[in-house]
Amino acid sequence: TTASSVSVSGRVVNPGGYGLPRARMTMADGNGNAVIAVTNPFGYYSFVDIQSDRTYIVSVTDKRYRFAPQIVVLTDNLTGLDFAPVP
Repeated sequence: TTASSVSVSGRVVNPGGYGLPRARMTMADGNGNAVIAVTNPFGYYSFVDIQSDRTYIVSVTDKRYRFAPQIVVLTDNLTGLDFAPVP
């Protein structure tokens, strides 16, 4: 059987809780395959057509703030995968 495609979405915020525009999002699997997204003016992002039943590392790159990556195991669509800067 083939794994289905799912989507992942969330929001990136600054220390004040406001959406962070133009942050670079990377979603990589264990084989080194990666997809890139950029947050919109309100800090929202989405990845679509992602293969389920795999583990991914989702990370944020921004010039001003540092974010901890998150590890996700996708079995279905995932919403609310949010990021805030680490102190």
